Amino acid sequence: MIRPRPIARSAIFATILLTSLLVADDPAKKPKKPFTISKETTYATAPLREGGYIDYVAALNERAKQGVTPENNAMVLLVRALGPAQEGVKTPDNYYQALGCETPPVKGNYFRQFDKFLKESNKPAMELDPMWDLLRQLATRPWSRTDYPDAASWVDAHAEPLRWVHAASVRTHMYSPSSSKTQAGDYRTVFNMIYGSTSLRNLGDLLLCRAMLRVNEGKFIEAKEDILACHRLARLTSRSIHVIDLLEGSGLETQAIQAATSWLQQPNLPIKLIEEYLRELQQLQPMAKLADKVDGGERLHLLDTIMLVSQHGFKYLERLAGGTADSTGFRVLDFLLFHELNWDPALKKANSWYDRLVAALNNTDRTERLHAVEEIETELKLLRKELASEYSNRIAESKESRVQFVYDMSRVLLTTAIFKVQISVDRTEQQQRHLQLAIALARYQREKGAYPAKLAELTPKYLPTIPFDLFSGKDVIYSRTAKGYRLYSVGPNGKDDGGIKDDEPNKADDIVLEVPLLEGKK
Repeated sequence: MIRPRPIARSAIFATILLTSLLVADDPAKKPKKPFTISKETTYATAPLREGGYIDYVAALNERAKQGVTPENNAMVLLVRALGPAQEGVKTPDNYYQALGCETPPVKGNYFRQFDKFLKESNKPAMELDPMWDLLRQLATRPWSRTDYPDAASWVDAHAEPLRWVHAASVRTHMYSPSSSKTQAGDYRTVFNMIYGSTSLRNLGDLLLCRAMLRVNEGKFIEAKEDILACHRLARLTSRSIHVIDLLEGSGLETQAIQAATSWLQQPNLPIKLIEEYLRELQQLQPMAKLADKVDGGERLHLLDTIMLVSQHGFKYLERLAGGTADSTGFRVLDFLLFHELNWDPALKKANSWYDRLVAALNNTDRTERLHAVEEIETELKLLRKELASEYSNRIAESKESRVQFVYDMSRVLLTTAIFKVQISVDRTEQQQRHLQLAIALARYQREKGAYPAKLAELTPKYLPTIPFDLFSGKDVIYSRTAKGYRLYSVGPNGKDDGGIKDDEPNKADDIVLEVPLLEGKK
């Protein structure tokens, strides 16, 4: 999340002291209701909590659990793999009541991060960054027990948790209720989650590490099942309610694709297994759409933020901007700034803003969608500069300007990153297209002994049509190499960088898949 610098309190105090007689109302005057509950304003109309405020946590949970039962919810089984405590914090029992399952025992064979496993096993510790780099490597290419004995022990120790992950992955829904527990500072937000998508990403990493170990051991069927379970887990993760869930699901899908590509390269892999993998892959439910996340969890998050400012005043606004709130000083500001404001205009604008975002993201024409998104991004950048230079005047000017300020600041803080998520989702979709080609190329090579000179030779037997480059609208760039083949997309910048990826200084961002020639083949 992009945050502006904390609000300069000294400047605001000075401005308020000079203008307080103009902006403050009679303290004896009875306050009016600060907002109207309706579809156009609060969007959710129930349930209510103390003071007549919408309980957005409960509203979000009601939306997220539609169609969910304990029998189809993957999270009911995943908690048996994760256990009752995450990051050393015990999960409240009402979380499991909401899931409709029993609380897992305190002690059990639960998932442990690699660093924790090493510590418990009296193994040499690893720094976190090198550890994560190692696990990402082991999750995407074959590796041996001899080279990485500690990682092999970690995988072996999690046979039982991984059985629960496999069983969970074939379920159809993913619902992990957000907690209604009051957070520090007495603020309640829709992002107070218990088992976040990061926990599921960790389980996916473990699945793929085992898959790549099994590939090295020639256990191709078992490796395929682990990879497919990871594909399913990625899709389930993406279908949870928040944008971060889609982002984590996309990242997990990307790793599953990389692992699958390594699996496809194995010289002794039977073509029958490749065909089985293709059929099962085609039967999987699709990844979730970003527009659905924006229309659900993100919309409620912004509305909840405005409600929290209306309830807690300036101290919550300061916290939202990344600062700290002094309770004594801010009580004066809260009265002067937030006494008897009408929040309906901000709430209505917030809903119109999300209607606009959803419409842009739902546009199936990528060129038009990019144009609409670029317009919104430009608007946010200009607004961010304006807020950074004029916030003192805007919050002291009038009641209407303060309401507008809270709305503007909230949308800058909470929606800027959405467009980066869309790029990440698009990249994952392109990688899925690359995987379709990789499967077809592997089948072609096994039948004919060499890769085709052109992708067009794959149709119609291996692919009904050749998937085009999502970012250019043209064919994916393909060529045979001395070791196999290379194909790539021009990436989000829409420019052919010659197959160069991840080159930030030159802004090269091609999406590349390069496969070595299978051993024993020309």
